[in-house]
Amino acid sequence: MFAIEDMVSRRWISTLVSPEETSTQVRVVFDQALITEGLDALLTDERLDLDLDDPQRPILLAVLDNGPAMTSGDTKAYMAALAITQHHGRPHTPTGQAWIESFFGHIKGEWPHLNTITDPVELETELNRIRIEYNEIRLHEAIGYVTPNDEHHGQGERIRQARRQGLERARQRRLNHKLPNQQQPRGDTMTWFITKPISAEESETPQFATALNCNIGGSTSPDSLTEEAPDQGLCFHLPHYGSHRHGGPSNAVRRTRRPLASYLSSA
Repeated sequence: MFAIEDMVSRRWISTLVSPEETSTQVRVVFDQALITEGLDALLTDERLDLDLDDPQRPILLAVLDNGPAMTSGDTKAYMAALAITQHHGRPHTPTGQAWIESFFGHIKGEWPHLNTITDPVELETELNRIRIEYNEIRLHEAIGYVTPNDEHHGQGERIRQARRQGLERARQRRLNHKLPNQQQPRGDTMTWFITKPISAEESETPQFATALNCNIGGSTSPDSLTEEAPDQGLCFHLPHYGSHRHGGPSNAVRRTRRPLASYLSSA
């Protein structure tokens, strides 16, 4: 099987199924590719009359393997006649042409039934069907999960940008949904100062909240405040009240659930 793939857009351009591998098959598959892509229109007399070393002459760079069909003298003469520059990978190094090795690996891995087809005509028909799916439907990882056809026709970056903008809009909607109901960020500490004496009976009623002055991020310890400024009353720290990463309030939060009377009596 011969196949031509665009190295930039990863578009599968042409295929040829043949029991032989000679320069003849190379010419046939390249003729198909040039016509499919409209590059045959660039083969003008003015271009072909240029010197072989002229950088304006080539219409295409063909990266080929080192098989006999690709390195033969007939293939080189054909490429030169059609203003195609050749480049061969490193011998015995599959990673030197990773894109085409990856291409054949995906074709065999994603459509394994191809390995069971023995009729060349049936195989070529199935390959042509799969080529449409590969180019127009299947999202390609190497080009940012767009189809090769989209990338080949210049739509790839627009699709990727629209996708990034959509993800950012979705992220912002999630943040906007959480912010109105968001409480104090986890990990912050509340320092509650009891600024006037409270009896045990008062601590059991909702009115005890009037005696609290809440400051966020306080660092004074309860012991030092009680000892150094006993007239200011008690001080104790409360971690953020709510669900924590491992589920449920922490032990420190549970301890603060006791009635204020227990703190007053312990003092």
